[in-house]
Amino acid sequence: MKKILIVFLGLFLVSLNAKVVTTTSTKTATGEGYGITYEQAVDNALAEAVLKLNGAYVKTRQEAQISAIKSGDENEIYKHFNQQISKATNGRFSSFEVIENTKTEDGFRVVVSIQKTAVSKKYELAGMKNDRRKIIVAPALSPNNFSLLGRDSEQITRDLRFKIESNIHKTRKFDLLDRQEGEALAIERDIILNDANKDEALKLGQNLGTDYILLYTISDVNTTNKNYSIIGSGSSSKVSVSINYQVITFATRQIRFADSINLDIKSKDYDSILNDIASTIVLNTQAAIYPPKIEKISNNQAVFTQSLPINTQLECYKKGDKIYDSYTKELNGYEEIFSALVQVTNANAKTSYAKILEGNANKGDICRFKNIGNNSTSNDANGKDVKDITPVQGGGFIF
Repeated sequence: MKKILIVFLGLFLVSLNAKVVTTTSTKTATGEGYGITYEQAVDNALAEAVLKLNGAYVKTRQEAQISAIKSGDENEIYKHFNQQISKATNGRFSSFEVIENTKTEDGFRVVVSIQKTAVSKKYELAGMKNDRRKIIVAPALSPNNFSLLGRDSEQITRDLRFKIESNIHKTRKFDLLDRQEGEALAIERDIILNDANKDEALKLGQNLGTDYILLYTISDVNTTNKNYSIIGSGSSSKVSVSINYQVITFATRQIRFADSINLDIKSKDYDSILNDIASTIVLNTQAAIYPPKIEKISNNQAVFTQSLPINTQLECYKKGDKIYDSYTKELNGYEEIFSALVQVTNANAKTSYAKILEGNANKGDICRFKNIGNNSTSNDANGKDVKDITPVQGGGFIF
């Protein structure tokens, strides 16, 4: 069993490797030429063939050049013309071949075939063959003056960003882009340009632009400590956090999703508190861009291809007819027909399973969280509550 696991892992890692891909292509063209001498006919045929390929033209040689080639010595003729082709086309043609040679009443008729070989290289990125949306995470504003378990606001904001990015990565729904490590990237770029194999330069110019920007700010943090004594003694802590965040479509600067959440977390663990905040932000953000969609119905269970919180209930709807605004003539969304209420019973990093509590769920139904808890209020740019936003087939909402 151990050997099988190791082999599988090895194959998986190979599939993620980036590599330089070399592609060689060859084009062929023919040309027909006439001349008093065999050499003149070949010259004119080559000129026509080269012109067909890329517009380059082999100039007719002077009589002095013609006389320099010994009549009947085909090796010398081929050598001379190959050099001429290479010079006229900047080395992009390698050789030619005479495929027809006919003696006419006043000279020669020649048909030649010429080849152009091109070699190109490109850097093939690892793991990019998908249709994921690209996203970056950044604090929206300078942090307010607050503290949490001995950490100041600047550190909390920085640590929360890392937690949010970690949770986004775990969704496997986004390509997460970095916009923070500029110095490290600059150093690596300098190494590639000045002290690396020339093929390494193919990695440059591959930077991706983002589709979405997730901006967040912590507006307030309060910690309440409570001492108690029953048989022994002890204490408990409750952290209240208020957070505002929004998702902006970079191309249009449209605010696609805005959310204000107030969390009450009973914990003394700093990492656990930040992870609760980050998971709530990412869960709501993912639901706004990729609303939970039933991918399969099996054994009275609805299967989702994303991680959802255990015990969460979702109301599922199938899409009906299109609804247009009678004033603006714009598509306002689709009629929604309630299909089922489901509850998540099991989940891993990529898949969730939900028991169908009532109704008749169908593959392709779009679902919404019935009660995500933690006093979350989600609004779009116009102040509409998320529950009134229409899900769109394939991901996203119509606001």
